[in-house]
Amino acid sequence: MRWMVWGSGTNVGKTVISAGLLRAFYRGGLDVGYLKPVQTGLDLDEEKVRSWVGPGLDVGLTLVRFREAVSPDLAARRESWTGSDKVLVASLVEELRRREGRAMLVETAGGVLSPSPCGVLQGDLYRPMRLPAILVGDGRVLGGISATLTALEALEIRGYTVPLVIVVERSNAGGMENFRSIAENVRGSTSVQRISFDNPQEVTPWLMETSTQTAFDDAVSLLCAKHREWKQANVQASLDSRKMFWWPFTQHGLVNEVTVIDSAHQDDFTVLRNGEGNLERQFDGCGSWWTNGGIRGSALSAKVGAATLGRYGHVMFPECVHLPAMELTRRLLLGVGRGWASRVFFSDDGSTGVEVAIKMAFRLRLHRLGLPLVSENLKDVKLITLEGAYHGDTLGAMVCSEPGEYNETQTPWYTCKSFVVACPTVAIVGGCWTEEGLEGKFQFPQSTSGARILNVSMRQADGQEGDRLKRYYAHTKRVLAELSTRDDSPIIGGLMIEPVLQGAAGMRMIDPLFQRILIDVCQEKGIPVIFDEVFSGCWRLGYQCARDVLGVCPTIGIYAKLLTSATIPLAVTLASEEVFEAFLTDSKREALLHGHSYTAHPVGCALANEALQCLEEACKGTGRRYWSEERARNLSRINNVRDVTCVGTILAVRLHNSGNLQVVPLVKQLRDHGIFVRPLGNVVYLMCSPLTDEEICERLTNILEDALRRGTDNGA
Repeated sequence: MRWMVWGSGTNVGKTVISAGLLRAFYRGGLDVGYLKPVQTGLDLDEEKVRSWVGPGLDVGLTLVRFREAVSPDLAARRESWTGSDKVLVASLVEELRRREGRAMLVETAGGVLSPSPCGVLQGDLYRPMRLPAILVGDGRVLGGISATLTALEALEIRGYTVPLVIVVERSNAGGMENFRSIAENVRGSTSVQRISFDNPQEVTPWLMETSTQTAFDDAVSLLCAKHREWKQANVQASLDSRKMFWWPFTQHGLVNEVTVIDSAHQDDFTVLRNGEGNLERQFDGCGSWWTNGGIRGSALSAKVGAATLGRYGHVMFPECVHLPAMELTRRLLLGVGRGWASRVFFSDDGSTGVEVAIKMAFRLRLHRLGLPLVSENLKDVKLITLEGAYHGDTLGAMVCSEPGEYNETQTPWYTCKSFVVACPTVAIVGGCWTEEGLEGKFQFPQSTSGARILNVSMRQADGQEGDRLKRYYAHTKRVLAELSTRDDSPIIGGLMIEPVLQGAAGMRMIDPLFQRILIDVCQEKGIPVIFDEVFSGCWRLGYQCARDVLGVCPTIGIYAKLLTSATIPLAVTLASEEVFEAFLTDSKREALLHGHSYTAHPVGCALANEALQCLEEACKGTGRRYWSEERARNLSRINNVRDVTCVGTILAVRLHNSGNLQVVPLVKQLRDHGIFVRPLGNVVYLMCSPLTDEEICERLTNILEDALRRGTDNGA
């Protein structure tokens, strides 16, 4: 049990309240300790607490001390402090780790939004720890109601749980009823308690008064009861989820462990495994199904969402405009749509965005061919897609892919409506980048890097891959020629690809040079090109979008997932003006009649603006690195590894095909060492956010390599 003590401002009585709670814990027979991360002024709170509580209390050293009694950031500047907030938080975490099994109170400095030594707001600084909060409110002064409720909202909007607000007031309140107003305006599971305190010079006698002890005993009983309730709720959720949930992409008969996620912040989960034990930090290795962009749990995104919700809720969109949608549209057209798109169509998820794109492509193709939209003699219209493709789970998206586990067994309505084209993949095999899939294996020169593989323009121009270019061109033209001579000779309505990386196929990297050639040939024939960038767009690959890798623009593009960075569902389908004009007539019947009730919902648009701005600021330029390619080459040499894909924010290891014999124990090892992974068949992958530091990726690679080598040593 650990709590962080916050104040609605300075001098509201946090240290006195901490001392009273500590004494009550002692009276209840609990082993308890106290920590103060930051202190300004020579009058140390740790010494006060030690004197008020008595001998035997575990009072840890104040981690950072400044002589002058001013705000920590000002004190740090005046005293030329050379430390960092990162080290401060790490030190606090370590001090708490050393006291595992002991109840702890951590007292903050000043108010919730007081600055840290480096100027970060305290509420944001300690958010990754998310200790339950005890808020000390002010019942003694005019303005105390507002200050207390504002502090409470500041904590809650940052994701803190606040089990208790203690309002400190005078014995004679002087006609003010701060406590009553505060209590009436606190909602949810937060309790409010009053404690009267008059003379700061006589703390010890006051702490020994029966009424004071009773008040603090009640507070501690309440805190412990709420902790037990929270624990029991999580245990029960773990049990009930197996009985009540129908999880997506899950065979319930194979579920071994339920992870209870208590909270999430940036790259990490805080979890209880099977609802039991202590809270653990786990790196979100699957990026919460590829959505995490690094702003999750941030105060800024929470405030943006709350402010937009308070202003708009949801509003009608057809023939209307609101500023969040307008700002997002402009941002998209200047970003992923730069150089080709002029229109943005909003939808709710990637699969729906794909369905919209298919309608757009087919209409444009028929328009280009001068064919009617409806005719008894109209031939069948099909897409060209790539083997291994996955474009979503709605029926129209499912039929774009070849038969497989995601579609063939899901509905009797499924029939593949695409021409599926074989395509070459690239991965690191035995330490070298290797092409595979069309005519056997072709190893690139040892010096070839992933950056070169992604530099399509260079590969086309420098003459080093002439044979590969010829093979790719020949294969592409042969496929299109075969399609044109088929007996049924259907209309080719478009080409749809997942640029560079097929996620659901097992992080399968398609040679971008081949995709570029296929695109060029299709565009020469007037076939619309769809980039399904639901997964790969918005810096997932280290680039803003596929245009920057393939060196060519699509006709239509779909973006989701990182669009809102793990906050709220939203998808967009971007199109060129020619696509839009193919729907522009005097008949509503010929309009794009597609939409959903929450189209362009303002909260989603506002959060997308915030997410994209953060990504743009952090990922300027192209080819930002996360995972060490040299480390990836080393992983590929481990005995039980078939190949490794290392591109952008993804590091994927494909094991030799041996069912669950290797995957299940590997997943368990990684989770035991603080990485939440969810494999794709025999592929175990790690995915960071576009904002993740390289040093974190290096630490994760160490854990992955150790786990793989242990598997080899154990004969797996």
